[in-house]
Amino acid sequence: MSRCRCLRCHGLNEDWRRRSLAAVWHPCTQMKLHAPEGAAQPLVPIARAEGVWLHDFEGRRLLDAISSWWVNFFGHNHPAILRTRMNARFSGSMPMA
Repeated sequence: MSRCRCLRCHGLNEDWRRRSLAAVWHPCTQMKLHAPEGAAQPLVPIARAEGVWLHDFEGRRLLDAISSWWVNFFGHNHPAILRTRMNARFSGSMPMA
């Protein structure tokens, strides 16, 4: 069985920063602060999130101290919320999936 080698799973943070700056508008930020050359506030690409933790593409774990209220209450990827959402999606009771 071959292992995935796509950029989504195996890219480095710098690869993701470059792609993001080239193609994504980051609202509520001064884009010049994220400029590749000497960025005052470099973007932190996030590969996944669990509980209160964010994980970057290079394996570092960061505490999500600025997330929304819902994440502060329940954490990222809370199993009960994911299960309820999936059940609603497949039962047809969720208008947007």
